Amino acid sequence: MTTKRNNQITGNVGMYYACYQLSKLGLNVLPTSRNAKGADIIAYTDDHSTFSTIQVKAMTKLTNISLGKSLENVDCDWWVVVANVYHEPDAYILTRAQVIDTAKLYNETHWAQGKALAKPETLNAWDRILGK
Repeated sequence: MTTKRNNQITGNVGMYYACYQLSKLGLNVLPTSRNAKGADIIAYTDDHSTFSTIQVKAMTKLTNISLGKSLENVDCDWWVVVANVYHEPDAYILTRAQVIDTAKLYNETHWAQGKALAKPETLNAWDRILGK
């Protein structure tokens, strides 16, 4: 039986997928309250030499992402865009600057361009968060 998946479940799948991948890198990973403003994940190394705030955007297929009316809303260190979450996920690991660089303004809302985010060098590049 196939059930319709809602946006909340899709978001959860993406967030927990990101937590899993980050944990495999040896990071301590703390998911925050869902649908709260700010970071979805806080991640840090045991020695506290790396501390990152992470925004996760999960979707069934790669699409544009609403950033809101102001680019100041793009405030996390890293953005993880997880496409195809229910099958074989593709995760794009992006800096704040990379997300902002793709933004286009439509009807007073900034949108990160999905296809512009999907660069080969960011695909499943989880090590970027460790500075590697």
